[in-house]
Amino acid sequence: MRFNGLDLNLLVALDALLSEASVSRAADRLNISQSGMSGALARLREHFEDELLVQIGGKMRLTSLAQGLTEPLADVLQRMQSIAASRPRFDPAVAHRHFTIGSSDYASTILLAEVSRAASRCGAGITIGVRQIETEVVNMMEKGTIDFLVTAHQQLLPDHPSEILFEDEYVCVSWTGNSEIGKSISWRQYRELPHVISEFGTEPRPNVFDIWFLKTHGQTRNIAASLLNFGVLPEFVIGTNRIATCHRRLAKVWAKRLPIRICPLPFQGPPFFECVQWHRAADRDPAIWWFRGLLRDAAAAI
Repeated sequence: MRFNGLDLNLLVALDALLSEASVSRAADRLNISQSGMSGALARLREHFEDELLVQIGGKMRLTSLAQGLTEPLADVLQRMQSIAASRPRFDPAVAHRHFTIGSSDYASTILLAEVSRAASRCGAGITIGVRQIETEVVNMMEKGTIDFLVTAHQQLLPDHPSEILFEDEYVCVSWTGNSEIGKSISWRQYRELPHVISEFGTEPRPNVFDIWFLKTHGQTRNIAASLLNFGVLPEFVIGTNRIATCHRRLAKVWAKRLPIRICPLPFQGPPFFECVQWHRAADRDPAIWWFRGLLRDAAAAI
């Protein structure tokens, strides 16, 4: 089928070529021959009157036109996929659907473990995959190849719908054997004591709290250890005079099984809302609506 002179069957090939920046990898991705993909590229070049991919320094690079096509093309294909997958209703008892979620280990512990249990009770064909939030996963949301992001409201993407799941607050945690801290901590202690913090991604970036703290107080914390997730924070606090700042809900989970003490921050911390976000093209997908209901129910129960 042609639209404005373009064979629409070539759109999938174009998406693969732009994503992979390689004829051979694009061919492997679509399970076609390299010569077949080369032919598709030739027809695309003819239509757009542009090389699209050019050899520079031993590597294939996207032309300016190709770079400009990448995002709108991914959006069009996601909308087409949503249309093709549309059904009058979604029945989890008989459906086979895998939901992929980008999330921190905080949300995985507090929320998604219960969501997974609830999903398993609904139907054997419902499966869940959780990916640590980093640049690659955020890009997957932009392309529509991941179903949800569960993240802080400050980190939501601007062009996709979202909703708040629950609210939390920040607290300070310390080892119960830390004689320097009792049921409270002073501002001086908070500034001077060594901190354990979490950063995220293969190229670590500050978390929401640290960005706020620097902006509000004009200084960074006294950082003794920096970790790639929240889950092991208490292990680096126990047996030391270090402290950590984390979400109250997560601290309460730790306190049930570990020798840590929870106390309020010596200042008013920033608001924190945990949200879920999905691709705008999937806004009417019955399966997405159903899974959002699972998230809301689990959030209401925590």
